[in-house]
Amino acid sequence: MVKVWSTESYECLHMLNFETPIVHDQLALNQDWLVISLDNYRTLVLDMKTEAVSKTVCSYFKAGPVISDDGTLLAGQSLEGAVRVWDLTSRTLTDSTATEQAMGIELVTPFKDDNTILSHSWGKVKIWDMESAICKEELEPEVPLETQTFIAAASGAPVFAILKDTAVEIWDTNPLRHVNTFERTFSCLGERYYCLAISANGERLAVGSSEPGTVEIWDVKNAFLQQTLEVPLANFPCIAFSPDAAKIAYTLWETIEVRCLPGLETLTVESEIYRGVSFLRTLTFRGGRLIGVHMNTHVQV
Repeated sequence: MVKVWSTESYECLHMLNFETPIVHDQLALNQDWLVISLDNYRTLVLDMKTEAVSKTVCSYFKAGPVISDDGTLLAGQSLEGAVRVWDLTSRTLTDSTATEQAMGIELVTPFKDDNTILSHSWGKVKIWDMESAICKEELEPEVPLETQTFIAAASGAPVFAILKDTAVEIWDTNPLRHVNTFERTFSCLGERYYCLAISANGERLAVGSSEPGTVEIWDVKNAFLQQTLEVPLANFPCIAFSPDAAKIAYTLWETIEVRCLPGLETLTVESEIYRGVSFLRTLTFRGGRLIGVHMNTHVQV
């Protein structure tokens, strides 16, 4: 619960309840707007006249957020140390029943041609020309925004994948078109955390689920489920392929497991940060190294 008090009359003006836990040291208030960060990557901007959510920003903050007196700008320091500023005027809700429009980029992937990038924000996928900064094509989300959508893009091939409940869609970016759909054997609904990864060459795809603890490895070209590994994935799991798709790595509770494909020979990498302290939010192969970035900004190589 968040309470807003008058410093003149000492009267409690507002009492606001949220289903998702709030981050207690990330509140901001001015005459018209209240900013609240939730423990799910979302920051809400509420209209104090109506107590309704007016805007939603996608970002984790290390410091802030703060809002300008006129309510047009929101700023905060990200976990990477960068100061980010959002223009809130372009993302206003039209009515009380409208779905919140989230801001903030969740994925950016450059493609092999060095002039095309893919961005993903809250279910919306855009293909950009880097030289002109023009959005060439755009894919609007078909699912409700409260349903989380996972995107993974291949940096060495014009391919990306979308995880939606029981299905994985494969898309080509040149031109933007739907290529295939993999129907999975169980639903993501009810599972605690899941993730999606695709190899740089676009040949292999993996879906990880912390409950019941599985990693599915798919042959993208032939739409074939090659392997299902039963492993105790960590909450907020990460999966990564080596550039040639010959290795796969995924996060367990206190270790990172690497397997060679297709034989599945196993190599275990110990992690220095243990459960309850932090978790890996990205995992990447770079040459012969595996790089992990933790939620608390620690980097392991």
